[in-house]
Amino acid sequence: MTSLDFYHSPQSTSNATEHIFAELDIPHNVILVDRKAQDQKSPSYLALNPNGLVPLIVHNGVPIWESSAIAMYLGETFGVEKNLYPPLGPKRGQAMQWIVWCNATLTPSLRPAFYATMTGNSDTEAANESRKKTRGCLEALERGLEGKEYLLGDYTLVDTHVVSFVIFAERIGIDMAGLEGVSGYIKRISSRPQLAKLLAQ
Repeated sequence: MTSLDFYHSPQSTSNATEHIFAELDIPHNVILVDRKAQDQKSPSYLALNPNGLVPLIVHNGVPIWESSAIAMYLGETFGVEKNLYPPLGPKRGQAMQWIVWCNATLTPSLRPAFYATMTGNSDTEAANESRKKTRGCLEALERGLEGKEYLLGDYTLVDTHVVSFVIFAERIGIDMAGLEGVSGYIKRISSRPQLAKLLAQ
């Protein structure tokens, strides 16, 4: 019997994994990680993810961490047959590029502004520079969406992964003026039934 465990902590990058699971609608066990209690630093957790971070999935006893890797793995394993992830070929490469972009380009740009907002110290040079860089990332996304409703043409799990990160930028007040493509994209993906249900919680 297949076993699939998802280690999740709300208000973290594991939200993106939660959103992908919702779209896939596949059986899995959710294990909440209490970061305030430092559950992610326990010996048993570190044995699965030596970084002590979320998200983490364990599929048939094999741990897989990093939200981008998890998104690609879930897409390849469960999404292709559901027409939610591209098969091998150039579109698979594009899927990987946008998923990695979220984690390798957008998130580092966004992180200082996000933490500054969370601590109520948002008017610092570092936070302002972070907002500027994040705006640049969103402009790149705007160009990537030009003439399309979804990044790969039709909807895929890539769109849910990307929007899960872009929502953070919107929530902390990144300037969205003139980014009609991105704004419409957020609304389209956020209104999908499974994601809308999660975002309303």
